[in-house]
Amino acid sequence: MDTDIRSLLEALAQWRKACKKLEGAVPDRVSAEQEVSRAQAQVTTLLREDRIAEAFDQLIQANSAPAEPSEMRQKAVRNYLTHKQEDLIAAEMRTVQPLQISRRELSQIIAAYLQAQPQELPLSSHDIPDLFPQLTEAIVQQYAASRSLPRQQKKRRKRKVATGVTFTMIGLGLMAGNSQSAATIATYSYILGGNALLQAVRDLIGEAD
Repeated sequence: MDTDIRSLLEALAQWRKACKKLEGAVPDRVSAEQEVSRAQAQVTTLLREDRIAEAFDQLIQANSAPAEPSEMRQKAVRNYLTHKQEDLIAAEMRTVQPLQISRRELSQIIAAYLQAQPQELPLSSHDIPDLFPQLTEAIVQQYAASRSLPRQQKKRRKRKVATGVTFTMIGLGLMAGNSQSAATIATYSYILGGNALLQAVRDLIGEAD
């Protein structure tokens, strides 16, 4: 794996750990928010690196003007994920190993994709470094807002934010980690990762573009 991509995946894993500490305000709210800010800055810096931006560009361009119509491509992806889900999960567990994610989490990403309406991905390598800090800020704000909620509402809010954190990390991780993979796997991972990232936007910010 390219060392820059590995560094990005490792930074994303550290960002999620920081978000987890923020969920519980460990060791305290201010310190936890500062740790999230540092982790976010590290990921954003890497996303702006030329080699990483080029890797995203190549992946996005390779999938932005496919030879087959979008409807046919989406159908093929859904068919693959329905019938060969375990094959993809096994491949991704190796490809994005630095993310330290579980099979259950990958299955959750796939299930969310299969349950959602197919859509094209309005993403570019220029959007992603700007989008990531926005998502992080939304996470910080939503965790802060949850503290004044009644217990059950607080639990639901925190659960939704935690899912957004996971979808953000895995969405970016799948696209980055598979930017140098074989064309077929890269296409599936781009669509799956891109949709996970957009789901995080909807859950955390409230709009998909």
